[in-house]
Amino acid sequence: MKPKSIKFSLDDALEKDYRLIAIYSNEEDYRMAFLLNYHFNMHFAKAKSILQSKTSAAFNVFEYEDKNHYRNWILLHNYYLTQHVQVQSGGLFANMETVIEKPLFYIKELSKARFLLKIEADETPAFFESFIQKLKTISQIYTAELVDLQQIKKPALLVF
Repeated sequence: MKPKSIKFSLDDALEKDYRLIAIYSNEEDYRMAFLLNYHFNMHFAKAKSILQSKTSAAFNVFEYEDKNHYRNWILLHNYYLTQHVQVQSGGLFANMETVIEKPLFYIKELSKARFLLKIEADETPAFFESFIQKLKTISQIYTAELVDLQQIKKPALLVF
C-alpha cells in the first residue's frame, strides 16, 4: 500500500485566524503603543522593524501576547517618511539643497491608515466591533475600522 502524501499550498499557511484593524491617527508609533497599553491594560513592547530592501524603509512593530485570553496583538506602523536631498545646479539657485519628503506605506491599499492592528485570536465579530468602538473613544484616534482582508493584494505581507 502506497503512503498518502499531503500537499500544502501557500494559501494554507496564510489561513491563520486573525483580523486586521486600520487605525487612523497622527501619533508616533511608540505613543500609539502607550495609548493602547493605557486604555486597554495591554503590554505592547517593541519587537522588531520590518525592513523593505528596495526602499530601506523600516516599519516598526510592537507585540503583546495575552496569555489569559489566547490572543496575540501586533501593532504595525504603516507609515514611513523618506527624505532625499536634491541639489540645484546652475541658475540663480545654484548649489541650493532641497529636502524632498515622500511617504511610504507597508500596505499600500491602506495608505490612509497610519497603524494596522493585527489580532490573532478566535473571537466573534461582536468582540471586534466592541473593541473598535472603544478605540474610537480615544481622543488621539480619528477613527478605526475592521479591514476586509480580500482588498489586500499581497496577504503574505501580513505574515510576520
